[in-house]
Amino acid sequence: PPQSPDLNPIEAVWQIIKQRLRGRKWKTVAEFKAAIQRIYDGITLAQIRRRIGEMPWRCKRVQELEGGRIRSKLW
Repeated sequence: PPQSPDLNPIEAVWQIIKQRLRGRKWKTVAEFKAAIQRIYDGITLAQIRRRIGEMPWRCKRVQELEGGRIRSKLW
């Protein structure tokens, strides 16, 4: 599907952020936003490239599943 989150690399970035935020608590929205920004700033180019490198497999798998949801170890 053209709007598939499984084929949108930004979803991989959000997955990294969500994993690193899991289980934490904040007292204010400002603290929450600051935590998101710190995590985002800490994502390396290598981490992004690993996820983009997975795209050929993801495209093929989405086709095999006729648009069905897919998962991998990275996202």
